[in-house]
Amino acid sequence: MKGLLVKDFIFMRKNKKMVIMLLAIEIIFLATQGVDSAPFIIGYMTMGCGMLVLSSITTDEYTKSMPFLMALPISRKEYVLEKYIFSVICNLFGCLLAFLPCCMMKPAQTGEVLGMAMVILAVMLLVQMAMLPAQLKYGGEKGRVVLMGIFVCIVLAVTLLKKGGKALLDRHEGLQLWLGGMLNGLERMDNLAFAAGAAVLCVIGFGISYAVSRGIMEKKEF
Repeated sequence: MKGLLVKDFIFMRKNKKMVIMLLAIEIIFLATQGVDSAPFIIGYMTMGCGMLVLSSITTDEYTKSMPFLMALPISRKEYVLEKYIFSVICNLFGCLLAFLPCCMMKPAQTGEVLGMAMVILAVMLLVQMAMLPAQLKYGGEKGRVVLMGIFVCIVLAVTLLKKGGKALLDRHEGLQLWLGGMLNGLERMDNLAFAAGAAVLCVIGFGISYAVSRGIMEKKEF
C-alpha cells in the first residue's frame, strides 16, 4: 500500500504543471474578484486535483503497469483501496490550496468560507466516488465517455429536481414550511456538527463505491 501511494505521489509531482496551472487560475480569480469567487475557486481546485486520481489509473493502464503491479505482493483490494485513499488526499489538497488563501485575504470570513469548503469538498468526494468505479471498469477512452455521461446525468438530475421541486413546493404549503424549518436548522448548525454529518455521508458513499470498485477489479483480466 505504501509503495502504491509513493508511486502516485511521484506521478503527482510529474504533473506539477497541471497544479501550477490550477494555482495560476486561482490567483487570477482572487486578484480580480476577491473572496466572492471562493465557491468557484474551492470547487475548481478540489475537482482539478481530484482528476489526478483518474489520470493515475489511466496511466497505469496506458503504460501496461497493471500486470506488473498485480504480479507484486499487492492484492487487487489493496490497489483499489489505495486509489480511494489517494483520492481523499488529492481532494483535501485541492480544497486547502483554495481555502487557505481565501482565509488569509479576509480572516473575518473564515467561518463562512470553512462551511462552504466543507459542503463543496463533500460534494466533490461523492462525485469522485461515482467516477472511480467507471474509470476502473472502462479505463481511458471509454472511461472519459462514461464520466461525461455521469456529469450530464448529474446536471439533468439537478435541473429536474430544481424544477420539479419548485412546482411541488408551490402546490403544498405544508411542505414549504417543513423544508424551510429544515433549512433553518441547517443554518443554525455549527461547523463541527455539519462536518460530522458530511463525513458520515462521505463514509457511506465511500463504502458503497469501494465495494463496487473492488468487485470490478476482482473480475478484471490483465
